[in-house]
Amino acid sequence: MKEERKGRGTFRTISLPAPLVDAVEKVIKELQYWPTKTDFIRESVIEKLERYKEELETKKHWREINTSNNGRMLAASIRRGSSHI
Repeated sequence: MKEERKGRGTFRTISLPAPLVDAVEKVIKELQYWPTKTDFIRESVIEKLERYKEELETKKHWREINTSNNGRMLAASIRRGSSHI
């Protein structure tokens, strides 16, 4: 990704397939809510990240548990169907 330095911080350029950009432009034109494609895409990415934040935190938590000895015991217990270690 190409990085650009602007007054507000560092930005990166990404590429999207033309049909996807066309769809974004159509939504922007029809709804007239977002002033630019950048605003629409930024908001969309933020919404997606927020939607998966809990799932990512849960996976991180389980990875941390599984790296400890007790976590390995717990994971083995869960795989065996046991309710306690």
